[in-house]
Amino acid sequence: MAGYLNRIKIEINGTKETNYLDGRYERRTGRILAAEEAPGFEQKATVQFTDTLEEMDIVTKYIVPLRPTYSGEEVVVLSGRHKGELLLVRELEDENVPVVVSSKANPSDIDTVGIKALATMYDEPVVA
Repeated sequence: MAGYLNRIKIEINGTKETNYLDGRYERRTGRILAAEEAPGFEQKATVQFTDTLEEMDIVTKYIVPLRPTYSGEEVVVLSGRHKGELLLVRELEDENVPVVVSSKANPSDIDTVGIKALATMYDEPVVA
């Protein structure tokens, strides 16, 4: 998944309840630019926000992937047997019904995935 990391659409969530960074990034959307493990410390990721292109290191427990909202949207599978695959949403009803997906290369290769296992993607990665 590392190759897709900076294409995943994310939102900052839960910072107001804990007063993390005064909650000022709550509900802002963006993408992850970089993340690395630091044993013994809280995991952080560098996030670039969509609205201002500001970059900020955020504790990963506050970073939530955005779920698909329409047919034709490109997604990456975060868990399960299709983990790491890029797929297209074919049918999307509500969060209680699995999402119908297919590969871009073979639209007839249809399967279903739970919405919580999917993250939406930006069209292009950030070029450093």
